[in-house]
Amino acid sequence: MAAQGCDAMIHELKLDKKWFESVVNGQKRFEIRKDDRNFKVGDILTLKEVERTSDNSIDYTGNEVQVKITSILKHEDFPEGIQEGYVILSIDLKLLDVMHDREVLFTRQ
Repeated sequence: MAAQGCDAMIHELKLDKKWFESVVNGQKRFEIRKDDRNFKVGDILTLKEVERTSDNSIDYTGNEVQVKITSILKHEDFPEGIQEGYVILSIDLKLLDVMHDREVLFTRQ
């Protein structure tokens, strides 16, 4: 993870190929993750598309997308629905690339 602005962090995470396109096209606007990275609203997730091979290893496809965390639901917020140690992260695709003054949605290899 690398620092991003004030207190925001960039988290690099793997995302299975079956979910990647749904994030890119805006249909899937959440991530369910282990609460092991101290996620905060405003943090950036770099989601790297992966696929499992026949021997069950993981290959990166080279595709990735950056999203911003807009809200976080924890076990304490909804103990009946969220397993302890996990979080539901609401995500937004609109991330401004200030270096090129344009929005960046994803990169494909």
